[in-house]
This record gives sequence, C-alpha cells and structure tokens, in this order.
Amino acid sequence: MTAPMYYNTDFMLAAIEKKAPVTTFLLSRYFPDNELGVFATGDVLVEYQKNGQNIAPFVVPYIGGIPMERKGYESSRYTPANIEPSRTLTIEDAMKKGFGEAIVSNLTPEQRAITLLGKDLKELDDAIARTKETMAASVLLNNKIVMTVQTGDSAKPKTEEIRYYKESANPLEYAITTKWDAEGADFIDDLEKMYLAFQANGQVPEDLIVTASALKAMRNNKKFIELLDNRNYDIGKINPTGIDAKTGAAFIGKLNLAYGQLNIITYVGKYTDTDGSNKFYIPDGKIILAVPGCGQTVYGAVTQMEDDEKLHTYVGKRVPQRFANKKAGNSELKLTSKPLLAPKVYGGFMSATAVTVS
Repeated sequence: MTAPMYYNTDFMLAAIEKKAPVTTFLLSRYFPDNELGVFATGDVLVEYQKNGQNIAPFVVPYIGGIPMERKGYESSRYTPANIEPSRTLTIEDAMKKGFGEAIVSNLTPEQRAITLLGKDLKELDDAIARTKETMAASVLLNNKIVMTVQTGDSAKPKTEEIRYYKESANPLEYAITTKWDAEGADFIDDLEKMYLAFQANGQVPEDLIVTASALKAMRNNKKFIELLDNRNYDIGKINPTGIDAKTGAAFIGKLNLAYGQLNIITYVGKYTDTDGSNKFYIPDGKIILAVPGCGQTVYGAVTQMEDDEKLHTYVGKRVPQRFANKKAGNSELKLTSKPLLAPKVYGGFMSATAVTVS
C-alpha cells in the first residue's frame, strides 16, 4: 500500500520550509544563514575575510601610484557532522488523547497521527536550532566547535573539533587579570583594552554580552551608572528593553567608553544537554564583545536511503524522513541537518572570563 502523501519526504520538506524556526538570540544576531552557503555536497566551503587598516602613502608628484595589496581571505573546506533527532510514533500514541485535545474527541487515530507528525517536526526542528545555538556560543567563546559525535555504540562516542585559528591558543580570547568581583578590579579599563584589541583586527565592537555574575560585578562598581547612557537610566533604575525575550536576552543600556559605546546585553538562555542537565549557552562569568553578523551558518547536503531503496540527496537546511515498521506497529520520524557555524569576518568577536564561577 502506498504511504499517504503527507509522509513523503518532499511534502514534509515543504512543511518544514513554511514553518517559522524557533528564535534563538546568538543565531539570529551573529550567525544568520548564508543564503549562498547551502551546498550540494556533504562538504562545505567556509570563507572569511580579514579587514586591513593600511593607510595610503604620500608620494611626490609624477612618480605614479603606489600599489596596495588586495585584502586576503581564508577559505577552508569542512565536513559538518550530521544532527539527526528522531521521534517514534506508536499505535498507542495515535489512539490516546493528545495534549490540549478535548476529553471527548472526534479525532480518528489517522487524523491524530497527522497532527502528531506536525508537532514532532516542530519539536525536532527546535532541538536542532538549540544545538546550533550551542555551536554559536562555542565559536564566540572559543573560536572553535567541539562536537561529541555518537557512533552507534553509546560507550564510544568520538570527539570532533573544528578550529578557526592556527595559533597554539585562541587569539580572540582576552585575559582579565583581576576578576571583576575582586578587590582592585577595573572593568572599564579591561573593556577599553579589549576594545582596542578588537579594533586592531579591523573591526569596531558594538555589543557587550554579559552573564549574570559579570553584570552583578559591573553594577557593584559606581563607575557603571556614571558611564551608562542617560537615555537608559531612570530614577536610579536601569530600564531594560527586550531584544529577544524568548531566549533570555535583554538590552540593558549603552556603556560610554573612551573609544566608543557598547550595547550591554544580558543573555541567560539555557538548554537541556544530552545528559539531562540544564546549562547556560554562555557559562556564567563570561563576557563577549561582538559585531552583529560577524558569523555565518552554512549547510551541507543530506543523503539518505529511502523506501525505493535508492540514495536521495537533498540540498536544504533540514531534511525529514519517515520509516514505518509494520511488524512492530510504529513509525520513526527523523530530521537531519548538516550545519556549520563559522566566522564571516576575522576578529568580529572576542571573549573573556570576567568572573570566576565555581
């Protein structure tokens, strides 16, 4: 018997594309999808450019122009790991009342199965988005991505690392000597030094992302209110304006430094890790300077074996597939994505540990 149309991969792909993806702060602000970065192969090409700050030389008249080199760029080839969450649908799932459904429902098991398909696609897609958000945090904090890849043997996962620097240590991590909650700390001096180091890479920072402990240490310093833009200060209280309330990001105000202003943004978004523990996307005590759009998200093609026992390759950001097990009386829905998050411009972000949190 031919499977219903709504279980067809192309039909589910269309449903995925029409659904608005879950909103995540780091992805939307710093790692937007590169529309030219959806590749037809499993490998992806990542390119990012270094902005030079060369000046034009003086010359005496009539000697001609002085040649200047074009800006160079880094180009690297990577093979992103698959992200493949799945969900099993049993006959019992289709028979019993679903969440939010009326106690006495007219839905048939077949209709309920279709409803569950839509819900499962959304939940799997949201899970992929959260994984991408952890990748975004890893790039901003460490200039690399470390992935624990399941191999089918739960006792033997392997670790894969994609590093975006060639030095022995991350050149985009700033060392704060006196932590901001310690006596003698000067967070303004630290931020101004980071600002200059940022500019040395040909970029101008716009955002200062702070975690709870870092913000608390800043507020305990009287310089904080003195240097905060008065337009975001009202009767002794900071007036936060939500940037992305769904993910825990909030705009606190603009901080005036000697060299420019920074948007202060708190971010306390959390996710549930594969071991069941709740974790911050950005660990408490960390800070990040960044330029919006400093990164990019690219995707490799997904190849899968389908019911016709042939390999099919899909060029897309997320590719669904459904397997039916008639003997067991269940089906499995899988959603696959091969994303890679990478810098778009060199030096568009810089991290530091402002407060040591045990």
